[in-house]
Amino acid sequence: MVRFLFLAALLAIAVAAVAYVATWMAGRPFVSDAVGRVLVALVIAGVALLLFGGGWLWN
Repeated sequence: MVRFLFLAALLAIAVAAVAYVATWMAGRPFVSDAVGRVLVALVIAGVALLLFGGGWLWN
C-alpha cells in the first residue's frame, strides 16, 4: 500500500514538473521559479530513491 501511495505521489509530482517546464519554455510559467525548481528536485529525489534503494519502502 505504501508503495502504491509513493508511486502515485511521484507520478503527480512528475506531471506537475513536466507542466512547469512546458509552460516555462512557452514563456508563461504557472508557478514561480522557486516552486518549479522544488518540483524538479522532488522528481529527481523520487527517481533516485526508486533506483538506489528505498529500503523499508519495498519490503
